[in-house]
Amino acid sequence: MFNRNGTLVDAAYGTSGKTIPTWPANTKPVAGNTLPKVTSLDSNQYIGPGLTGLVTVFITAPSGLNEADRWFYGGYLDFTMRWDGESTQSSYVVPYGGYNGDYSKINMMPPASTGLPAFVDDDGNDVEDVSAALAAKNKTHLVFFMNMPTRLLTVDLVDAAGKFAGYLPYGYNTNVVRTLPTYAPYFSVMLNGTVYMDKDLTKEATVAPGKYHARLSTLRTFGNPKKSSDFEVWNSQQFTVG
Repeated sequence: MFNRNGTLVDAAYGTSGKTIPTWPANTKPVAGNTLPKVTSLDSNQYIGPGLTGLVTVFITAPSGLNEADRWFYGGYLDFTMRWDGESTQSSYVVPYGGYNGDYSKINMMPPASTGLPAFVDDDGNDVEDVSAALAAKNKTHLVFFMNMPTRLLTVDLVDAAGKFAGYLPYGYNTNVVRTLPTYAPYFSVMLNGTVYMDKDLTKEATVAPGKYHARLSTLRTFGNPKKSSDFEVWNSQQFTVG
């Protein structure tokens, strides 16, 4: 379910039988040699009262971890200092965080083994023949799951010539959160013969008879919305309208 202004606010079809990926249940501590390491050019650097200085710190990512597991890591930089007017020293703690791998290349959608995205009916059952369902005017939904949040997510129809045929209802969304596996873990848009020709979803149009497929596009982390190569794209099978 989406807001009219295109911002995703909730999900649907929590009763569907699709397999939703969850965070691994392994809570065992990792070996010490895999922990991140912090080094400084000068561990005894002195910055006098009222002065400004630059502290250079090198943070080495953990070693021996599988990048496919998408490990995040973090720690703290503990500075010893004495504030002006104080006679005793105190600690000033600065947290840091990082990601083990290339964050910009993380898959936004789950693997095909989950069975998502998929077309389903009102009860969450798979719709094998989308053309027949649309011809019978049965409610048909495209449901999907998001591994990562994205700044832009679109769901549109593409005609047989490969041309944009309009956004599906609530099919243009900005600042979309990741799906939460434990809370209504599916996002949904409906195929009902109506599309919108603008990003604000105000210019409504009726889908002309013909062959189409649905296209789900998500902007990768740090991606440029003006570059098609920065999107992860899923295309459905072709179906007939009318």
